[in-house]
Amino acid sequence: MASLDQHAICGVFNAAFGADHGVRLVGGGREPAYTPPAPGRCGELLCREDFAASALHEAAHWCCADRGMRAQDDYGCVYVPPPRGVAGQTRFFAMEQRVQAYECWFAAAAGIEFNASADDPDWALVDVRCFEARVRAHAAAFAWRPSLAAARARCFVARLASARAAL
Repeated sequence: MASLDQHAICGVFNAAFGADHGVRLVGGGREPAYTPPAPGRCGELLCREDFAASALHEAAHWCCADRGMRAQDDYGCVYVPPPRGVAGQTRFFAMEQRVQAYECWFAAAAGIEFNASADDPDWALVDVRCFEARVRAHAAAFAWRPSLAAARARCFVARLASARAAL
């Protein structure tokens, strides 16, 4: 079975959430970003270039964010770029575990290989592998007990799987 590309993923996301939540997922960005909806303007999730994994990752951020976070630019988070020390990287891993677990779950539904990201190429491979194991375990919990995942994430997984089956 073929996998979904970034354009198909954006289409699935937009069909699932665009009208009800006033948000759309678009590609072509140099960097990912989120702008919330405002009166007379649709919110926008911008994913990197035309990467399917970036589209899934940004959709995961949106699905994890609560209503208050979705009302703020970039969900109210401040990005700390690499290099990061141990404390900074530990915070990054803690903040990203659920997001990347959703991304892993979405990737399986879309037929795309998932690779966990430490977002810092200088970080020790053993730590990245440990993080990826935690992410995959978290994603497996969603697969076996979907009620653990947010309704938005469950909806997106079902829509991705349906779109992929239609290829």
